[in-house]
Amino acid sequence: MDAYQTVFDRTSTEAAPWFVVPADRKWYARLAVQRLLLDALHDIDPQWPAADFDVEVEKKRLAES
Repeated sequence: MDAYQTVFDRTSTEAAPWFVVPADRKWYARLAVQRLLLDALHDIDPQWPAADFDVEVEKKRLAES
């Protein structure tokens, strides 16, 4: 256990944290990972990049095909 704790202490950073997820109940492990992912996505607030083409022209082209 001391070796594991040393690894976590030396490699877990604010930018790339480690999380220990209990795995003895799969439903709970999945729920915990889902919560961690949703929190991370909320924190980084991902956005679509600005289009470098005319969006309306492309929509019209796709609708006609």
